[in-house]
Amino acid sequence: MILHSIQLLKLLRKNGTMKVEELAVDIGLDGRSVRRYQLSLKKAGYNIISKSGKNGGYTLVEENLEPYEWIILKELLKDNDKIYEKISRRFEVL
Repeated sequence: MILHSIQLLKLLRKNGTMKVEELAVDIGLDGRSVRRYQLSLKKAGYNIISKSGKNGGYTLVEENLEPYEWIILKELLKDNDKIYEKISRRFEVL
């Protein structure tokens, strides 16, 4: 599972927006599994957006922090929930 998640992130970083079918072929999974990994990565803190349509697909928004950075930030701001809330909304943290 971790290997597939890493492959998904690498492909999105390298290629920008990619369709589920393209990701599935490149990683060697079915579309349903790609969707599952995408949801897991979102829950882990990665900002992966999904757009439907002809030019749609998954896109990794690079402005977000790494998941471990959110843990550190949350610890640093544990006494100031309002600031953490503003930052997390700005970067669409789950």
